[in-house]
Amino acid sequence: MNIKKNILISFMGDFLSKIPLYLSELIIIQGLSTVNYGLWSSYQIFFRFFPYFHFGALSAYNKLGPLHYGANRNEEITKLNNTVFSLIQFISLVLLVTAGLVYVFIGRYISPTQYLLFALCGLCVQYYVFYQAKLKNEASYVKLSLGLMINSLTYMILLYFLVPYLQLSGVFVSLVLAYFISIIYYCLKQSLSFDFDVTYFKQLLSQGFAPFVFTITHFIYQMTDRLVLLLFGNLILMAHYGFIYTICQLVILMTNAIDKVFSTFLLRKIGAGRHEDAGKLSMISCWIVAMATSLCIAGFFLLGDKFVMHLFSDYSDTIQPIKYTLIGVFFFASIQPFFSYIIGINSEKVLIALHITMSLLSSCIYYIVFLVQQTLISVSVAYMVIQMIYFCSLIFIFLRKIQGKTIIETLMDLLRILVVLLSPLLVMISLSGLAVKYIEFTQWIFLNATIQTMAVVILSLPMYWFSYTLLIKLNNRLVYKQLSEATV
Repeated sequence: MNIKKNILISFMGDFLSKIPLYLSELIIIQGLSTVNYGLWSSYQIFFRFFPYFHFGALSAYNKLGPLHYGANRNEEITKLNNTVFSLIQFISLVLLVTAGLVYVFIGRYISPTQYLLFALCGLCVQYYVFYQAKLKNEASYVKLSLGLMINSLTYMILLYFLVPYLQLSGVFVSLVLAYFISIIYYCLKQSLSFDFDVTYFKQLLSQGFAPFVFTITHFIYQMTDRLVLLLFGNLILMAHYGFIYTICQLVILMTNAIDKVFSTFLLRKIGAGRHEDAGKLSMISCWIVAMATSLCIAGFFLLGDKFVMHLFSDYSDTIQPIKYTLIGVFFFASIQPFFSYIIGINSEKVLIALHITMSLLSSCIYYIVFLVQQTLISVSVAYMVIQMIYFCSLIFIFLRKIQGKTIIETLMDLLRILVVLLSPLLVMISLSGLAVKYIEFTQWIFLNATIQTMAVVILSLPMYWFSYTLLIKLNNRLVYKQLSEATV
């Protein structure tokens, strides 16, 4: 299996699909009023709960799939696919019945059309997430990427025509149709059957409970800022923070394309018993994600002011908060590759404890910040600090899991990793500030921006090389403990 080829296919597919997806969000921002966009941002919070109706089975599927493929257990793979597919059909039925019962109690407070479309979105998400997980487990990145592109392009085109006439309902119609078309594409040439094995389902639940709880706690931790903001009910502030999230989400979506492939190969190495190789791969993927994120952040420092002021002048007060939030995104995105390693060695309980702790801590911080000063700057700075704490905590856990060193020695290794990852980011931010201040040869804004970007990238190359050499030395000096095989 060619990891470089699959990384390229997955990255290009994800990147190309995220461009129309990102443009779609910009169409929504332009097409809806500030209050309606704040309402859409609120809907998105609830919409993100839809992928978690699988009771842990899909979490086990995401974990066991690569492990079975890595060990070439073909019979187990077939049984796994059919059982999870059958469960998804059952969940879809339960979801529709539950939506009907809920509407009996809240129907007077919500538009019936929007509620129906919202429920259909939830139904589509179940199948969409399942097929994506299946193709990822199979390493079918070409079909996975094409499906992503079909979904995002359809969504963008429909939004362009429907939002001006249907407003918020047009967003929901576009979303449902885009999911439906991409699911039909994913269904092609799939040999699945309704074969629900109760015994195997129990095994899935036992295997998936810890990853599922981890996913839920991780999700809640990610959403604490928006959940606390929703508690205060300020739709204008929600709209502006939603805009910040949209800008930053572009960076997260791009880096996720890299992590998506690395996590699959990492779990396959663990499934084959190659724990040391998996640990080293997680370090390398962390560095690649960090470097890609730092490039994106430098790009916004160079172009962000002009981009927001010219296209979204109503949100001009978000420019400085976006910069603080992006630094927080750097910490959050860079740490993702370590999740797969820690889950692969069956240490989800540590992550669950971390996420519960961080959720409580971040909720308290955000709540106090909102009580003292409800401004975008204060929220963004709080986000940056929280992600920095989370980043250091998770790396410390990773190092303690792979090494048998003392706490002091582990902290020294943590400091070395921080130097390796942060030095290029700090250099690029500094160079971006200098480029904006001193490099301005013409009155053409985008020509200046191009020259500035090229200057920053060229001047940063030595630091990237220095960081990479430090990474290789650090990866070679880490002592990986002999771990027992992951339970499958």
